[in-house]
Amino acid sequence: YLVSNGEIVIVDEFTGRTMQGRRWSDGLHQAIEAKEGVEIKPENQTMASITFQNYFRLYEKLSGMTGTADTEAFELQDIYKLEVVVIPTNMPMVREDGNDLIYLSEEEKYDAIVKEIQYTLEKQQPTLVGTASIESSELLSGMLTKQKIKHEVLNAKQHEREAHIIENAGRPSAITIATNMAGRGTDIVLGGSLDAVINALGMEKGQAIEAKIVSKSIENAQRKVEGHNFDIRKNLLEYDDVANDQLVKYIPPGSLDEQWDIEGLTAALKEEFALDLDVQSWLDADDDLYEDTLIERIQEALRESLKYKEDLISSENSALGGPEAELNPEPMKPFQREQRK
Repeated sequence: YLVSNGEIVIVDEFTGRTMQGRRWSDGLHQAIEAKEGVEIKPENQTMASITFQNYFRLYEKLSGMTGTADTEAFELQDIYKLEVVVIPTNMPMVREDGNDLIYLSEEEKYDAIVKEIQYTLEKQQPTLVGTASIESSELLSGMLTKQKIKHEVLNAKQHEREAHIIENAGRPSAITIATNMAGRGTDIVLGGSLDAVINALGMEKGQAIEAKIVSKSIENAQRKVEGHNFDIRKNLLEYDDVANDQLVKYIPPGSLDEQWDIEGLTAALKEEFALDLDVQSWLDADDDLYEDTLIERIQEALRESLKYKEDLISSENSALGGPEAELNPEPMKPFQREQRK
């Protein structure tokens, strides 16, 4: 984190970006504010939440351009119904992508990186070094400083100078170390036994593995990791859709109120949530209850019911001398007593 303008600003560990407005929960942010001697602000309270996928799907039109969409084409089609079109380069690709180099230890890897930077510096090439975390960028920066190699580090500490650093990163002999800009950069141990990757290849200390089969294995591993992450996001969205579908069954989107199954909805709320709501009387008394406003009112009633049950359990637990009683020894408030009746 950073202390900026009298506030504690969280820094993303992997991208190095500051996250303005984000606060840790459970009193952690207040504890750090007390430690740093800045104004202690009340804890944030989450009133509602939504998945990124459902948030993006609120828009009628979605589009975008990125250099990494092709590998996620299936996810974009499956969740957002968006097609991915690959636009070829204007000129033939002249960049040569070499095989990955795998070292036996982190120390050897960083030594090799410094040597490679020195090599590119001799040729006056601009060099961009991507790291997996702020810690890695600081470590590599320290090694370059020992070698008296001039460079720039792009992370949260240089947040205000970011535009200037990027602007000059393409100059001859410019060396820029940056935290992840695309969320990648994971070291992967192949085969599960490092001593077995060494014996088979007869490697010596300081020697790197360079082979197409290794690069292919890393590519396959990255594809599996990305697929696993996609499954996580997809499952989260499916769970989120369950809540949406429960009311859609009785109030179809875009339908007329004559098509609503209010009787079935009322019965379902009572059976599934033990919530006795006279939805029909709401509609009779309020002409402004359309599809969205009616669903929101039902959801609010569900939230109030859940909150009541949480308070009830908390009150009973305190009265029985449970864990809540130790944390909150104050007697129950009159409102809570009324609830217990």
